[in-house]
Amino acid sequence: MKSGAKNIWLVCGGTGGHISPAISIFQELTHRNAHPLFLSLEKNKGYPSIVNLQKNYTNVVFYKASPIPKSFALLYRFIGEIIYSWKIMKHLFKKDKPDLVCAFGGYPVFPALLFAVIKKIPYCMHEQNSRAGFITRLFSRKATHVFLSFPRGAYKKNEILVGNPLRQNFLNWRPEKTKATKSKKTILFLGGSQGAKDINSLYLEMSRLEFFKNWKFIVSTGQKDFELMKTGARSADDIFPFIEDIPEKMKSSEYIISRSGSGVLYEILWSQTPAFFIPYPYAAANHQLFNAQTLSNVSSQYHTINLKPFNALEAAGIVMSIIESNQKKISTKNNPDRISFPLNAHQAIADILLN
Repeated sequence: MKSGAKNIWLVCGGTGGHISPAISIFQELTHRNAHPLFLSLEKNKGYPSIVNLQKNYTNVVFYKASPIPKSFALLYRFIGEIIYSWKIMKHLFKKDKPDLVCAFGGYPVFPALLFAVIKKIPYCMHEQNSRAGFITRLFSRKATHVFLSFPRGAYKKNEILVGNPLRQNFLNWRPEKTKATKSKKTILFLGGSQGAKDINSLYLEMSRLEFFKNWKFIVSTGQKDFELMKTGARSADDIFPFIEDIPEKMKSSEYIISRSGSGVLYEILWSQTPAFFIPYPYAAANHQLFNAQTLSNVSSQYHTINLKPFNALEAAGIVMSIIESNQKKISTKNNPDRISFPLNAHQAIADILLN
């Protein structure tokens, strides 16, 4: 390790919502000549962002972790993976003792936080969602800092609002290097890399409505449903399994329809584009619903559609009604009810980790 550099473990797992912020911080720390080590679950070895990270860096390590068991049948696996991960971290610890551990996510970071507590390594945590998960609640009291993505009415001594770190393609986006301009009557449907059946079915229903006859739809279907969606799509619409130039598409759309994980919410805030949120109904502790409501409760340009069970036709009617109402207003262009949520989390967190 270089003299003066700081050895920091960045631990993440689970979904892209935890992986992407950790990668953003890893890149920022590396840029500042720190010495970050990126740790994630073995099952994430094929995750595109991690694969790309490994093309440029060797300090990437994988371990195992299971959800905290709710039955004795799963207890042996849980303990076995804790032991497996402990051995990996013990080897890393002996090789180069970390100055700090920073965790992103729920159960996947449990082994690393347990290791930090027992080895008396200072640790901090980033809570992506508007309501803290079980692991954050379990370990937050002794954390040096708990970085929050969403504002709260009151903050504990070690809590600090920083926002959610944006992905590198958003940080690198420059208006002078793009042709993106807001295109009226354009809606971007985002189901994420895995797609979302609710959002795909909503697109199909909206594409059949006379009201949207002259609208342009751009749809990220996910790889699994791409061929089926392509068959049922209108010829004028753009259908993709996955959208690479997502900042450009967000900036040039009049509306976005999306899930409401913390990562995509902050990307939508960055884009300043009005949005409709369809929370993933099976998200842990219903955190996507609370994330969406945090925005829609304070700004008229964000709307939460929470139908149980989800009904695409009913949701299409809600979207149409709101857009139709907006069109009748004199002007909303110069008064978009923008919210001041922090968009420089990568810098704010790195500043604290290095000081």
